[in-house]
Amino acid sequence: MLAQLIKTKILLRGKSSQKLLQLPVMTNPETITVLRICNFILFPAYFCSQSLMALLIFLSVQKSLQQGNSIWSSSFYTVYSIILSNLQELALQAYFDRLSKRERKVIATADDPDFEAKIQAAIQEKMQMKRES
Repeated sequence: MLAQLIKTKILLRGKSSQKLLQLPVMTNPETITVLRICNFILFPAYFCSQSLMALLIFLSVQKSLQQGNSIWSSSFYTVYSIILSNLQELALQAYFDRLSKRERKVIATADDPDFEAKIQAAIQEKMQMKRES
């Protein structure tokens, strides 16, 4: 699945929504039939396997980019963008999960009289570590 996602991203690189609209109309009858079947089974596939649905979308977007737009292409592009959005949310969640497992050191509390000095010292220490790495 990852290979198909990457292939789709490469095919889409540098293409604006305006360029997608300007693609020619698909004329290959075999490809039109494949996309018609993909469109027909797309949402039932979601309930069987979300990975299968994603693969159908990647295939459909690739075919549209390579051979022109079909009557279903706009739907495929829309679902593709939803898949990307979900992947970004998953990546962000994984980042927050890793961040939450890091050891935290409390350097000061809000009622500490040296609060600002301790915060400034911690910031300076982090900046120094960044410069050295």
